[in-house]
Amino acid sequence: MKWVYINSDGASWIRAATNYVGKSKLVADRFHLMKYINRVARYTLDEENVTKGRFYKYIYKNKLLAAKKLLTRIKNHCAGSERAVEECRTYLTGNWECIQRAFHDRHVLECSAEGHVSSVYSERMSSRPMGWSETGSDRMCRLRCFIRNYGREKVLELVNYRREQELTAMGATGTDGMIDEPQRKRYTQKQKEAQRYAEAMHGTISRNSTVRKILAIREQIGNI
Repeated sequence: MKWVYINSDGASWIRAATNYVGKSKLVADRFHLMKYINRVARYTLDEENVTKGRFYKYIYKNKLLAAKKLLTRIKNHCAGSERAVEECRTYLTGNWECIQRAFHDRHVLECSAEGHVSSVYSERMSSRPMGWSETGSDRMCRLRCFIRNYGREKVLELVNYRREQELTAMGATGTDGMIDEPQRKRYTQKQKEAQRYAEAMHGTISRNSTVRKILAIREQIGNI
């Protein structure tokens, strides 16, 4: 029999998916499990990695009671850990079956979606919210994905390529990509202003600074 495995962080709206998706099972997302364990481990007197190892040992051996006792010891001996301990206890207790499935069901494949969403999108777009236009949010998401896929050093190549494309379009005639004279003047003026600003900044910073490159990249981001 084939099953649909649904990655879950324990939220009720995701858990409800099993009521609508036939032959589906919930699987605890390891990203959130790691997050809860890491928070608790920071408060322990032992080495942090030792405490983490104990939690994962109890998970592998299906010992929920032992994990709860470890949480109680941390709460009783580490001041300020109460909130982290109770959040971890609630998560483990409410999702233990899903956690066991994540570690022991051979049909479950690891998924990094939550980690990617958290570090690539949410970090800039929602967890630390800023004001975005629809166009701006689309471009920023694309740019963050580009950096993750190809690295920051490739951004300069992307900017240079885009600049070459625009310069080619400026000189074109009778094409859809042609930039008219008013647009060309605005673009040229913008370039000059950015260059003057970069030179002013460059004059106050050491020669080996990367500020000039960063300013050039930022000035071009809106065209990516």
